[in-house]
Amino acid sequence: MKYLLVRSPAELLKDNLIGYGWGQVKFANYTSVKELIAAFKEKNISLGRHTNQIKRFFNIKPGDIVVVPLVKSFAIGRAVGTKSYDKGITNGENRVSVDFVCVDGRILKTPRKNLSNGLESRMRIRMSVADLGQFANELDSIYEAAKGGHYRFESTLIEKEEQQLADFKTKLLHNLQHGKTFLDGGGQGLEELVATLLELDGYNTTIEAKNKLKGVADIDILAERNDRFFAAKLLVQVKHHAGKSSTHAIEQLDAVEDDSATVRCVVTTADFSAKVRDYAHLKNIMLITGNDLVEWISEHLDKLTVEQLRTLGIANLPVVMV
Repeated sequence: MKYLLVRSPAELLKDNLIGYGWGQVKFANYTSVKELIAAFKEKNISLGRHTNQIKRFFNIKPGDIVVVPLVKSFAIGRAVGTKSYDKGITNGENRVSVDFVCVDGRILKTPRKNLSNGLESRMRIRMSVADLGQFANELDSIYEAAKGGHYRFESTLIEKEEQQLADFKTKLLHNLQHGKTFLDGGGQGLEELVATLLELDGYNTTIEAKNKLKGVADIDILAERNDRFFAAKLLVQVKHHAGKSSTHAIEQLDAVEDDSATVRCVVTTADFSAKVRDYAHLKNIMLITGNDLVEWISEHLDKLTVEQLRTLGIANLPVVMV
C-alpha cells in the first residue's frame, strides 16, 4: 500500500475523484507506465523532472491512502483506482477515483494543525504528486480518526472559512486583472509585488532595467537564493493581463542567454491556453497563472505589511464564522 499526496483541483473531490494534468495524453488508454511514457515520446512531449510524479499518479492502486492538500486543511481517502479522462478542469484532465472520508455527504476537511511538523512541512511541497510513505503510521491514525468522525465540528468551521477565502481570492483576482487595486501603474507595482513575494520565500531580488537586453530577450525580475545546500537563480517575466497571456513572455525568457539560470518563470494575472502551456513546457519555462498568484499572495497575507495590503485593497478585519 502506498501513501501519496496529490495536489488535485478541489472541485473534483465532491465526485470522489482526483485529477492531474497532462491532458495531451489519456492515461486511461494505457495499461503500463512503459506504454504511457512511450506515448509522451511519440507526441514529442518532454517530461523532464515530472516523470516520477506521472509514474506515481498512474500507479495508484485500490487501497492506497491519498491526501489532497486544501487551503488550511486536507482531504483523505482510499483509492478505488478507476482511471478516467475528461476536459474542462485545468490540471485535472487525467483522473483516478478515490473513496474520500465524508461527513453528511460532504468531504471531511481535516485541519493541518493536527499534523506533525514533518508531515505539515511535506504538505507544502510544490510537487503535484509526492510520496508520503515515511508518514504511514501517522496517516493511518488520521484516517481512522477521520472515519470515526473525530474532526466533524472542525470540518464545518474550516469549510465556512475556506469558502470565505475562496470568495476573497475570486475578488482579488478580478481586481488585479482589471486594475482595481492601488498598485503603481505601468506594470511596476505588479513587479514589486512579485518581488516581495519572492523575498518572503527567501530570495534576494532585483527589478531589472527595461530594455537592458538586446532583441526580444527581457527579464523583469532576477531572484537568487544561496544557502548551505542549495543555490537558485530565477529569471522572471511579469505580465498584467486579463483573459489569456500569449507566448510573448515565454519567448522573451527563452531568448535570454544565461546558462546559470535554474528556473525561468512567467507570472501573469491572467491564464494560459493549452497551446501556450505546451509551448512553455517545451521551452522548460514555469508558468504562474493569476489563480496561482492569488494563492501565493494568500499564503503570505500574515507577512505583508499594512501598507502592502492596502495597495491590494485588502483590509485586515475580524470575521464571525458561526
